[in-house]
Amino acid sequence: MPSNPPRPWGQFPDEQARAVTGVLTDIDDQVRQMITVPVTDHERESLVSFAYNVGVKALGNSTLMALLNSSDYDGAAHQFGRWNKANGKMVLGLV
Repeated sequence: MPSNPPRPWGQFPDEQARAVTGVLTDIDDQVRQMITVPVTDHERESLVSFAYNVGVKALGNSTLMALLNSSDYDGAAHQFGRWNKANGKMVLGLV
């Protein structure tokens, strides 16, 4: 039997899981500080995921966050579709 059998998708060794959890906890703390209006848990979690991918600073400086914090929830939601480029080119996986 191999000493490191394959793991089902989504399972990490404990040290990796702790590291990822720590990073996401830090991002969650920063996102919570940015938000000045009421949001649901799933809305905040979406922003945490977004910040993980684009960077906390990018989210904080974004029109998305400005619209959200002005209570324009629909306008903020539509901003996600603008983040579909990498190196200036549209990426189908981001559409």
